This record gives sequence, C-alpha cells and structure tokens, in this order.
Amino acid sequence: TFGTSLSACEKGRQWREALAMLGDMLLRSVSRSTVTCSAAVSACEKGDQWWAALDLLSEMQCQHVECNTVTCSAAVSACRKQWQRGLLLLADTRVRRVARNAFTFGAAVSACEKGQQWLLAWTLLEGMDKARVPRSSPVCNAAISACEKARQWSRGLQLLGAMRARRIPRDVITYNAAVSACEKGRQWRTAPAWTRSHTPRPLAHAREAPSGGRACAS
Repeated sequence: TFGTSLSACEKGRQWREALAMLGDMLLRSVSRSTVTCSAAVSACEKGDQWWAALDLLSEMQCQHVECNTVTCSAAVSACRKQWQRGLLLLADTRVRRVARNAFTFGAAVSACEKGQQWLLAWTLLEGMDKARVPRSSPVCNAAISACEKARQWSRGLQLLGAMRARRIPRDVITYNAAVSACEKGRQWRTAPAWTRSHTPRPLAHAREAPSGGRACAS
C-alpha cells in the first residue's frame, strides 16, 4: 500500500521517492490521508528538506487534509536550521489548535539553539510550562547549549539548576554544554567547583573532561 511504502521512505530518508509517491497517488485519484502526508513530511525532515516539508503542509491545507501533532512536529524539526520559520510553524499549530508536545517544542528550541537565539529558547521553555507540556532532557539540553553558544553561562547554570529541581534526568550532553558555557564565559573558577558537586556518576570515573580542562586553562 501507499502508506507502507511511504513509511519505508520515511525510515530510509528517501524524501524524493516520498514526494514522487504522493504525486502518483494524485494521478491515481487516491486520497491522501494525515498518515501518508505525515510520513512524507517526516521523510523531508530527515532529508533536511525544509522547503519541501512546508510545501506539503500548504498542500495538505488546500486539500483539507488534517495536520496532527506528528505532522507539525516533523515540519518544525525540518526547519531546525531556519529558526524563524520554525517559530512561525509552532505559532501556527496554536492557531490550528493542534496539540503540541515535548517533541514539537524541542524542535523549535533546537532551531533556536542552532540560530544562537538563547532568549527565544528560554521563552519557549516558559511556553512549555504555560501549555503544561513537561520539559524533557533533550529540550533542556538544547536550551543550555543555546546559552552556551551565546556565552550566557549564568543562564545555562540556571537552567541546569531548574532541571535538578524538577528532577529532569541530566546526562553527559547536559553537563558538557554547561561546562562549555562556563569556559566561554571565562568562568574558570566556577566550572571546576561546579563540576565536582554536579557531575553525574557515569562521569565521576571518566579519565578526562575536555571541556572542564579548557575552562581551567583560560
């Protein structure tokens, strides 16, 4: 079936084949569904083809095919290198009354991280709280990384403290981003003391901590 084939294209990141298959459905007068279109959008997302994902969303709207959380989340994720478009899509989900989850917000936060928009990433975390969407480790990690890239070390540590208070799991990515933020902020005294009291057990036995070492060398 078309649904199975499109799902295979999605998993294989074959976005061209997915678009061709949707065109074939149109020629054969086979109705597109939310599932088939979502698979195609996801294939475009995995293939870093944000423009194709946005075109599909427009086609779905014109053909009155419902967009769900999966569709919109994949489209926002496709715009991870286009943070302005990603935020516009996130706002559009609210207009369309599409439920947003941690993945939807996470894709937008990740786009802000890559665009070095730490304040917008911070605002999105607050938006998650207002929407009653629980923060996840990947979302918080992306926000801390956004602060790190913008040399906002104090904000990064503040986010880390919030993760601890909310009992959100922290991992190597979390701590590396926070230590790197201290490094870039030339907080060489803060990083070593902070890592001794916050480093998770898996890192306690590590032979070396490159980011922390660079912070001390500043």
